Amino acid sequence: NTTGIVVLKGISALGCPTDSVVKTVDIRPLPALVVTPSAPNICRGSSTTLTVAGQAGLTYAWTGGGQTSTSTSLTVTPTATTTYTVVGSDGTCTTSTSVTVTVTPPPVANAGPDRTVCPGVASTPLGTTSVTGLTYAWSPVTGLSSATVAQPTVTLPNSTGAPIVLNYALTVSSGPGCQS
Repeated sequence: NTTGIVVLKGISALGCPTDSVVKTVDIRPLPALVVTPSAPNICRGSSTTLTVAGQAGLTYAWTGGGQTSTSTSLTVTPTATTTYTVVGSDGTCTTSTSVTVTVTPPPVANAGPDRTVCPGVASTPLGTTSVTGLTYAWSPVTGLSSATVAQPTVTLPNSTGAPIVLNYALTVSSGPGCQS
């Protein structure tokens, strides 16, 4: 805190000095607030917790995304990218900051239609065209040309004469915790 004195001197309409008033002023600048999200980027349907740190003794008020709270932390599950604001107050002065939570829609996993293949002959590609920024994981890896591409082919040996049925699962990811 910084203390100062303000002196207000009156001047009449004729330019003569009149009464003066002396007041002590307490200047209390508040340090900036810091908001830390547990995850600044989330997949739609996921949550993140926003935690504020500031000068001891402040009270807080959160707004944004249709939510309000007076806690030091706020757990949010936005469906779209949203900015949250927190105001800290010591009863006289206020300070505020904002944080944006970026929401990514989950990617779409499409393994494509069922296939019938001949023994030892590569199938037409499974899945659909790859999308930049997405990662692909096929399971099981048996007979696949690659387990990490969008459109692998399947080549299976079969010397038994009986049909072999394999079900492949595809997981597509666009970041941590954002997959389908």
